[in-house]
Amino acid sequence: MSPLSANTLFHFTGSFENVVSILTTEFRPRYSLEDFGMVLSGGAEPHERAAPMVCFCDIPLSQTAKHMTTYGDYAIGLSKEWGINKGISPVLYIVAGSLVSQALHDVFMNNVMNEASGLPNLARLKMFLKAYKGDIYRRGIKQHSDVRFYDEREWRYVPTSGTGIMSLNKEDYLDPVRLVEWHQRLDVPSLQFEPSDIRFLIVANESEVLPMIRKIHAIKARYSDDARAILCSRILSAERIKEDF
Repeated sequence: MSPLSANTLFHFTGSFENVVSILTTEFRPRYSLEDFGMVLSGGAEPHERAAPMVCFCDIPLSQTAKHMTTYGDYAIGLSKEWGINKGISPVLYIVAGSLVSQALHDVFMNNVMNEASGLPNLARLKMFLKAYKGDIYRRGIKQHSDVRFYDEREWRYVPTSGTGIMSLNKEDYLDPVRLVEWHQRLDVPSLQFEPSDIRFLIVANESEVLPMIRKIHAIKARYSDDARAILCSRILSAERIKEDF
């Protein structure tokens, strides 16, 4: 039987250049807008906040075609063992109004009101909560509505140190100019990997395979010739995946 989850964590993106950037400078956490209304409704704290993170999905390669329509035809896939060692974790999906959402609401609201010493840990926990479904924003613009996030089996990396604003309000996030400024001020550790951690490099079309091979040979000078050769062997196109998997 085919597994329902993968041994690879995929990070999908919208361009060839984004994949090259990741290979060159590792993963750089970027602000992502999240809706926490399912656990914060009724309180004074804003429901929607943006925090720096890197997101992955735990989906078998054969089932990624639908995911690509939302997040792009480019991806880098790394071993799940690498992700676990880096502290990357599955998110907890919450349905608004459920018993779990009500219990978490009480925990968060009571601690906010009482200014409990556990707030830093609760704030970190909140960053691993995800609505069952909702809207997707990129660069301050809504691009998809009513997406069932539960189908994505998301895993998430959230930095625990660094400088800059670690949580933006919705207004700042939705302003493209200000969002660029906030990203420029953000200084958090990159999420690093070795060539041996990479299992797949996905480009949109077969015509982009050779350009990606050339980019691999031009970047990451610290990689050995053997490592670059192995990376080149792990390139696939979304075009082939949609046709053959």
